Amino acid sequence: MSFHFKIESTPSQEIVQFSGTVDENAKFNDINLKQNTQLIIDMKNVNLLNSLGLRNWILWVKTLKQYTGGIFLRNCPNVVVHQMNVLDGFLPLHATVESILIPFLCDSCGHEFDYLATRGKDYKEAFDGQSEAVLMPLEQTCTKCGKIAEADIIPAKHFQFLKRRR
Repeated sequence: MSFHFKIESTPSQEIVQFSGTVDENAKFNDINLKQNTQLIIDMKNVNLLNSLGLRNWILWVKTLKQYTGGIFLRNCPNVVVHQMNVLDGFLPLHATVESILIPFLCDSCGHEFDYLATRGKDYKEAFDGQSEAVLMPLEQTCTKCGKIAEADIIPAKHFQFLKRRR
């Protein structure tokens, strides 16, 4: 699936929804946004990021200093969370990770599903001398069979981005 973006503007927010593959064809410079607003980047439908797409992303992220209302990443799937954790510069400097999708797997029926983990409720980043914290249960009720499903992550690695200090 090729890279696409959609912009929704309000007087106080710019919401950019990304979808598809972030690769060499991802033209972030084509994204025209209002400044002096809150920037929300919705990553829910990003399915793959390759090295050339990541280079384009990081170059674009470096231009996002003017968002005085803050930069918020929302609905980040596993492929995006992985890059947050391993690639220096992936997250904009003053960005807040508002929500991430945690993959779950049910051993009983084999069903896979995502749980939307939100900042404050399910996790807290390190801030002002306080340590990061994962607050969500790593077991959920399977949405198909009702038995116990487990998070298909290694929490210490998956939530590494929480250690980032501002």
